[in-house]
Amino acid sequence: MDLRRLLSGVVCVLAGLPISQQIAKPATTLIAGSSIGPYRSTDGGATWKQIFITTTNSTLQGFPKLLCLVVDPQNPANVYAGANYGSPKAFLRSGDGGQTWSVISTPTFAFRAGAGVLAIDPVMTNVIYASTNQEGIQVSTDGGVTWTAPVVPNPLPGRRMGTPNQGSIAGVAVDPNHTGVVYVVGPDSSSGYGLGYVMVSKDYGQTWSVLAQSLDFSDHIFVDPANSQVLYGSNIGSAVQPCPVKNGGTCGLFKSTDAGNTWTALNIPGNLVQSLAIEASSNALYAWSDGGLQKSHVFKSSDGGATWTAVLENMGVGSFGKVVRVDPANPGSVYSIGPTGGDTVSRSTDRGATWSTVTLPDGCNMPGQLICSISFSLQDLVIVPSGSAAPAGPSISANGVINAASFQPGIVSNSWATILGTNLAPRTDDWTNAIVNGRLPTSLDGVSVSVGGKAAVVYFISAGQLNMLVPDLPAGPTTITVTTPAGASAAVSATVVAYAPAFFAWPGNQAVATRQDYSFAAKGGTFSGVNTTAAKPGDILLLWGTGFGLTNPAAPPGVAVPSGQPYTTATNPTVTIDNVPAQVFGAALSAGSVGLYQIAIQVPQNVPDGDWPIQASIGGVTSPTGILLSVHQ
Repeated sequence: MDLRRLLSGVVCVLAGLPISQQIAKPATTLIAGSSIGPYRSTDGGATWKQIFITTTNSTLQGFPKLLCLVVDPQNPANVYAGANYGSPKAFLRSGDGGQTWSVISTPTFAFRAGAGVLAIDPVMTNVIYASTNQEGIQVSTDGGVTWTAPVVPNPLPGRRMGTPNQGSIAGVAVDPNHTGVVYVVGPDSSSGYGLGYVMVSKDYGQTWSVLAQSLDFSDHIFVDPANSQVLYGSNIGSAVQPCPVKNGGTCGLFKSTDAGNTWTALNIPGNLVQSLAIEASSNALYAWSDGGLQKSHVFKSSDGGATWTAVLENMGVGSFGKVVRVDPANPGSVYSIGPTGGDTVSRSTDRGATWSTVTLPDGCNMPGQLICSISFSLQDLVIVPSGSAAPAGPSISANGVINAASFQPGIVSNSWATILGTNLAPRTDDWTNAIVNGRLPTSLDGVSVSVGGKAAVVYFISAGQLNMLVPDLPAGPTTITVTTPAGASAAVSATVVAYAPAFFAWPGNQAVATRQDYSFAAKGGTFSGVNTTAAKPGDILLLWGTGFGLTNPAAPPGVAVPSGQPYTTATNPTVTIDNVPAQVFGAALSAGSVGLYQIAIQVPQNVPDGDWPIQASIGGVTSPTGILLSVHQ
């Protein structure tokens, strides 16, 4: 554990930096959300299979109506869906590219349907955003397990739409090239048409700023994957709502080239653009647009939206075909729901020049049914890149559960522990962006740890190592399980002990020690660019460690240690420097942190210059040897 980060509360996250382009693989799998659950194709849309979802939740009866879908950009085997089981709502996840599904949570809010209403951060893919019906935007920082409604400023005071903490938000989109950046769009007026606003958050939805107001669109927002400065927005009109006269009838789609600050109307035929697909390699645009009382179409622009050509005609008026997608791995492949009805998908392999249409099979009541006749309508469609087989599950190494400071067996309640193994997490991450309203996370990117049946606070995850805070447990044997999006590990045995004192160490096996002003007490040159000075005889130091046992009073679970009251160890430890007893003034948990103990000592006056072994003892247990304190007059 990097204690310097823990002490300062600053974790280095590359927020706002461009994400490296990854080599795309050919996409062959499609998932369609329908009124009777998911359909799946593994041959580019030629054939389809109905996927059944089972759940032990007795409140979720019948078929789930899958309203919206989103694919994890880091691990495309993970696909998420907002669903409606009638009155109960559900958030679903597939960890194997849509073959099987499970219910992650049962939110109280209702998901909207179609494209542009679910978004997932390109790096911190535990962060998911949902645009909801009449309830603004909801944010999950644990992969959809829990949801909160952030406070979003009202761009037009006095407007009565939305909720007390948010205006009415219709669409949401993330910047696919920068982590933490998310846009929302919504209507300013109570009529629900026109007069929209665009806001941006650059810290995962925690704080927001208004980019533009009084716009003539307020429905959806899209970000160009090849250029984050280019955004597109669509209006919230209906099939019969006329365009505002002042726009000369061009109200279906708008474009910004300065990251949402200013907007211009594009000359697309039609009044309602529900979906926009951008071919990153050529900047071609495909838009599903309704022409008011005319037939709906998929339009294509090859010049950034200046001119448009209808490439696919839909037969309904304001009905089906509201989603268009471009395969990122095969840019020539374009997909759309429709045109002949709500149960068809069209595909072009030549950038919209020609199309083929497939009617999905009728729905069945159960797998293996011989004659099926359930009609349905499609709501959304996503592409899952090939090579998205479920990753290997986690495995904890033998003797892989250890004290996070000493790296020895034996873990202590409310103290830091490390788990070593393989496939422990899909990526490297920490809790920086997962602390919500002061609550410390028990899940990061879908990774959680169970210790004796209790959820541990998770601080750091990587493929080979996890750092966690051990929950309150009695001393004795226990079992530990790691769960990731790929599944759960086999349970391993560990022992909870009352005490396992250990100092965190800096380079050279130096004990992490600070003075009362928090300057580092370490030999010169320990850290590049940081002024460090060795301890002097008589110095008052704070030693930093873990495993010093229960405190009085007990620390509150799941949150940082409050200030204003000391949480002292049950008994004072003893500390020796080169076997010379040091005066110990006290030991307590550090306020504003968790599982982190401060031991206040005075360096004995008779300790000579040198690097001397330092040890602590409490409850009859002594910290490991090999940790040093540098002393210099």
